[in-house]
Amino acid sequence: MVAHGLLMAAFGSAFVVMMNKNFCSAAENLQMWLLRVEEEMVAIYCMVR
Repeated sequence: MVAHGLLMAAFGSAFVVMMNKNFCSAAENLQMWLLRVEEEMVAIYCMVR
């Protein structure tokens, strides 16, 4: 399932970012990345329906 794969990738990236010493900028980057993934997931969901 595509959405599940994206979700696992997001959690994996979040974990890597949490281990990052430069947390603040990493957290900002992660937020932007998650927003983009969310938009893609919505687009995929709408296409599949």
